[in-house]
Amino acid sequence: MDLGVKYGWFQDKPVVLAASLIFGIPSGKTGGGETGILQTGDSEFNQKLRTDLGFSLPISIYFSAFGAINNRTRDFSDEIWYGFDLGYVEKKVLVAFHFIAIQSLENGNAENVNIGIFSNNLEYLLPSLEIGWFFPNNLGISAYVNHVPQAQNILNGPGYGMGLFYQLKKTP
Repeated sequence: MDLGVKYGWFQDKPVVLAASLIFGIPSGKTGGGETGILQTGDSEFNQKLRTDLGFSLPISIYFSAFGAINNRTRDFSDEIWYGFDLGYVEKKVLVAFHFIAIQSLENGNAENVNIGIFSNNLEYLLPSLEIGWFFPNNLGISAYVNHVPQAQNILNGPGYGMGLFYQLKKTP
């Protein structure tokens, strides 16, 4: 479970900058199921310091990027997180490319409970493509596909998903 606070600067400007402090609360179990790979947590408390930068162009294109350092406890290795989003939004259509990466600093000796999203020295590169359609009243539907081209200590396979969303808008 993550709990955090985020502060943004220049929110009414073309370029937006934000900083976040996110606490990873150890609320899950390290092993589950017969094979032990159905983890719901890693039993460690982590603190992630993150910065975000974003801007949009008048031609309906936006870009945002982030970088973070994740300090982990219980002898888990600390991590560098980074990524970006590049998208196009026009009237009823959203097309976006997302990229997220995690790089382990390999400075911890915690044993891997199992290969999975809560393992130690986990690393991956995750590009994703998302397409969305907006309906009236700020509702929408989106679909995405992703695949991990490079990974360490994580199960690897293509991901597919769909979702419904509600777009919040400022009232004038």
